[in-house]
Amino acid sequence: MQKVKDFVYKHFAYLFIIISALCICGGVYLFHVSDEIYQHDGATIQHVEEYNDGATATVQHATDKIATAQAKLSRTNRKLERAVGRAQELQRGAVSNTGIIDECQSRLNRCQELLSDAESIYKDVERGDRFAGENE
Repeated sequence: MQKVKDFVYKHFAYLFIIISALCICGGVYLFHVSDEIYQHDGATIQHVEEYNDGATATVQHATDKIATAQAKLSRTNRKLERAVGRAQELQRGAVSNTGIIDECQSRLNRCQELLSDAESIYKDVERGDRFAGENE
């Protein structure tokens, strides 16, 4: 142990210079490594920012498409509501027309009955005229 102490005491200046040089080399190496890491991190951050910008643009585009689709859906819904209203009006009109058609059919049937009665009377009168003409 004494020999080590003597060696360190005699060569302290050399050991100090060697240890200092090793520390400086280590510091330079760590600085170099950290600079590469920083540059790599900077590139990664830039890549993430570009990706984020692209994603933001995609989301904005999707938002615009959704807004357009929603506007079209609203217009279609309004048209459909008008069509349903018109169909209901037509249905009410058809019900009303059904009543009119039924009444017309009833009158037509009555007219056919009256015509049938009139034909019967006409035939009776004709027969009576023939019979009267034969008897003269």
